[in-house]
Amino acid sequence: VIASLIHEPPVWILDEPLTGLDPTSSFQIKEIMKEHAGKGNIVFFSSHVIEVVEKICTKIAVITRGELTGVYNIDVLRDKNISLEELYLEGVHQQFSGV
Repeated sequence: VIASLIHEPPVWILDEPLTGLDPTSSFQIKEIMKEHAGKGNIVFFSSHVIEVVEKICTKIAVITRGELTGVYNIDVLRDKNISLEELYLEGVHQQFSGV
């Protein structure tokens, strides 16, 4: 992964980049991701840890069954008192309501 990122491509696509890391390494990776995005780049990553997403993201994209089902601005969600957990659970409920 480091070899791929050393040339600082403008878009990073990472699959569960924090999985299996100790707390120190996880913190360092999150800081590197925020720093890269802070330079105007894009960091697109998957995560099932909603608290991490809420903490470090400015925008989120929700993908359900391989399809993009929504793009949201974190600040707008916060202003409306909507948590990502609520958003996720609502989507899951809608997805399985016909089953």
